[in-house]
Amino acid sequence: MKLFLSFIFFTSLIFANTINVSERNTSDSSFQVINDKNTLNPVENKQKIFLSYENTPSSIVVNQQFSIKVKSIVTTQNFDKIKNIISPQKNIKILNLDENWTKKDNYTYYKTFYLRATKKNAIFPIIYFALYKNKKLIASQKFPDIKLNIIALHADKYFSHIVADSLDIVKVKTTKFDEKNLMIVLEIVAKDANLKDFKLSWVIRDGIDSYFDNFPISKIYYYAIVPKYTNKFIFKYFNIKQNKFIKKTIDLVLDNEDISTQSDLNPQDSSFNLYKNIAYGSLSIILLLIFFKRRRIVYLLFFIILIILFFSNINPLTNIFISKNSKIYILPTRNSTIFFVTPRKLKVKKLNKRENYIKIILPNGKIGWVKEKNVINN
Repeated sequence: MKLFLSFIFFTSLIFANTINVSERNTSDSSFQVINDKNTLNPVENKQKIFLSYENTPSSIVVNQQFSIKVKSIVTTQNFDKIKNIISPQKNIKILNLDENWTKKDNYTYYKTFYLRATKKNAIFPIIYFALYKNKKLIASQKFPDIKLNIIALHADKYFSHIVADSLDIVKVKTTKFDEKNLMIVLEIVAKDANLKDFKLSWVIRDGIDSYFDNFPISKIYYYAIVPKYTNKFIFKYFNIKQNKFIKKTIDLVLDNEDISTQSDLNPQDSSFNLYKNIAYGSLSIILLLIFFKRRRIVYLLFFIILIILFFSNINPLTNIFISKNSKIYILPTRNSTIFFVTPRKLKVKKLNKRENYIKIILPNGKIGWVKEKNVINN
């Protein structure tokens, strides 16, 4: 019996010692594992990086572009590269991943992150400030967590889904798109805005034709197709500074170019053109009769001029042919939206020309721009 108790006591001592050794090894570990994009490296846990926020928003709204300025103090100079290791969270985007840290002195670095929450349940992403030496991860520090207070907006059909510090309409152009619709093009400049999301539900069709970004300022060329009886173009955006919806109202005025070249695409339907044709025809007959009576060449010359004017007024638009698979653009710009591709060689009417683009009327009455190189020269 004594021998058995001694065995139990001795075994328990060995087991206890094993547990203590295991616990000590775990608690004394000076490494943590971070999943880098390329490698899985042990990272020394001795703190060399201290992170803090210069500013954090108290609340944001869905689709608001907001900024967080981060300050980093690095107690070592034994590195050759700073990198952010990011594990994105759902429904939030970091908009300037490629921007570098700004060095203030030998130990202090700053960077402003621009983010956007696309839904109310978005969570701040997991970000590590990481130091590299000879392409190896040598130290890292996780950004402090931020609890985001996100507010969802409730708006009417005029809301453009834009949230901004400020928004200005630089230029407006209204043209005839086809017999039933107008096209309006807006050049919009905004600060701290999600301009790429500009969209309206009440228009027939819309889109972003071009986008330019230079944080925090961005610019778009937005187009919309609306019924021709539309007198005013209306949209709203949410102003962060004023904390309210701002309504923009634009009076639609057809450009002079389009009034002169498009208002009477079928001249036979115009009363004014009908009267001109009658006048040209009547004067032509009178001049021809006078020529036969007096046999003076000047009357024949005036007769020929009136005949030319008569036929020019009947068909004021030049017919041209464009090749198969020609792309028809909304605007005469390189990155413009393509709304139609010709299935075969087409006969179209030429309206205007701008640089390397020609403004045309398609057989279905729609108006757009085609590259000059797609015109077939007979």
